[in-house]
Amino acid sequence: MGKNFHNLFIDVKKLDEVFNDAIIVVDTNVLLMAYQWRDITFKTVYDILNELAEQGRLKIPNQVIKEFANKRPETIRDLSNDVQNNILSKLITGNLKQNVKHSDLEDVIPSLIFFENTEELLRVERRYNTALKALTSAQKQYKESLNNLLDDIKEYIDNDPILDKFEKIFEMTVLDEVDYDEQQLKEDLDKRKKQNIPPGYKDKGHMGDLKIWKEILSLADNNVIFITRDNKNDWVYKNTLGKVIGARRELVEEFYKVNKKTFKMLAPVDFVENYSKTKGQNIIEEVKEDMEKTSTKFIRNFILRNPEEHGLSEEEILSGNNLVKRYQVEGLEKKIKEYLSIAYQEKILLGDEYTSIMEEIKLAEELKKENLSLAKDQYEAVLKSLKYIFSDIFDN
Repeated sequence: MGKNFHNLFIDVKKLDEVFNDAIIVVDTNVLLMAYQWRDITFKTVYDILNELAEQGRLKIPNQVIKEFANKRPETIRDLSNDVQNNILSKLITGNLKQNVKHSDLEDVIPSLIFFENTEELLRVERRYNTALKALTSAQKQYKESLNNLLDDIKEYIDNDPILDKFEKIFEMTVLDEVDYDEQQLKEDLDKRKKQNIPPGYKDKGHMGDLKIWKEILSLADNNVIFITRDNKNDWVYKNTLGKVIGARRELVEEFYKVNKKTFKMLAPVDFVENYSKTKGQNIIEEVKEDMEKTSTKFIRNFILRNPEEHGLSEEEILSGNNLVKRYQVEGLEKKIKEYLSIAYQEKILLGDEYTSIMEEIKLAEELKKENLSLAKDQYEAVLKSLKYIFSDIFDN
């Protein structure tokens, strides 16, 4: 067969053929996502990484450790900003009772005594004022606790419990730093950029991705599975939801040319799911949902925060933003389906009420094709209506 076609027929193994003995390499973004995971997710991933490290199957590129060290403070800062912007800033400031202060009913209507149900009205008013006082106190305690949490997050910079957990794994798995010829590396990167050869041709002004790739290529005797949430087009192929479906063919071919071995790429949640199956287990649903949610948040906070550093075009930035919105829409759809399932079992939502809800859902589905923001607003309105209907039914 002519040389023009030899790359089409290289002996690339299927994932299930290499999964149990391949070297696992993790990217910087996987380590950084640990700061967004719940305890159960962190423990699940940490136990897997530790087990692989003890087996000698986990390798972390030196460049990944360097990037993790540089990005860790930014990631911790994001935690602080999320608490500040998404919770504290949305609390009513000052004294809650003052913000919603109202006149006493007896002051507004002095002749209240002549009306029917006066005692009931006054009793409800007293209950309301008591609840308002309790809410004011609870809000004060909540704000104090949140501010204490922000103080704890600040301490993470120098006293980081997640970093402490990673230390043992890093010591067992970090690759020896490749002795780069900086000039040759720069020439290689320039060539890749001119010819659109992955990885690194989308990176602007730095060689981080290429250095990681060179370290991966140094794993000459093994098949390699690279775990990353990086959804840049110069690393992976993606589906319409922006999810990783495989490594760029150029990377697969280059790895095979150098090592005669197979190179694969997986998103973190797919890796954990596959690893769990090798143990005869299913991934815990809570862990799966958490990892998928964290991956989407990672795109927003980490990649889209510095689009030029990550070589993202305006189209890819829009795609990333749409991915976040699409994930939010999918979450709303899932909740709505749960309500509808209960409604079917309990014979709720009959007649005109059912017809109205289904028309609203149909409108949301149509909007999803054209405008994810409007679709999200519509689904939120549907969910709000369902919650109202259900609370009204079950309260009675």
